[in-house]
Amino acid sequence: MFGYETWLDFLWYRPVDPTRDWSVSDQPLPTIRLEPFSIGSFRFGDPIASAEFLGRPERCRRFRTADNAMLLYGRRGMMIEFDEGKFAEVMFHIGDGTYSAPLPGAKFCRPRIEGRGELTDATTIDEFIRMVGEPQRVDRDEDDGEVILYYTSADVCMEAEFNPQGTLGAWMVMVHDELCGG
Repeated sequence: MFGYETWLDFLWYRPVDPTRDWSVSDQPLPTIRLEPFSIGSFRFGDPIASAEFLGRPERCRRFRTADNAMLLYGRRGMMIEFDEGKFAEVMFHIGDGTYSAPLPGAKFCRPRIEGRGELTDATTIDEFIRMVGEPQRVDRDEDDGEVILYYTSADVCMEAEFNPQGTLGAWMVMVHDELCGG
């Protein structure tokens, strides 16, 4: 019934969790490619079903439209969002002390960027810039010392959030749209 199990689900806007039958996966996160951005072969614009290789998330949050969803992978330290049924954003929770709140019960993620290295909670601003390139904009919060690097291209926007100690806390990559911060 259009992504709903019962009439009550339809009336109360509770779409069926498309990940409910997926197996839990302990496989390491595939290598990240920057251009074009992908997690292994999983690319922006892919449907929710294409994320099954990541395993069942701890939580699948569906929104008023059945095609918008957020998959929370606390054990992997990441969150994936789908807009209109298509992969549109990923957030890697890499360390403490950033604007992005950690996922409940989350572990830190250590994404590997193809040909460039691994991002960890010890990655500094200078190391990140060496791996990814110069940002288009840098915001420094004078009150708490946090720093955000903004990157934009024709296809994607990226934000890297650093804690007051100057180490990486979170890395977000999203489909480029009018809401990009860069």
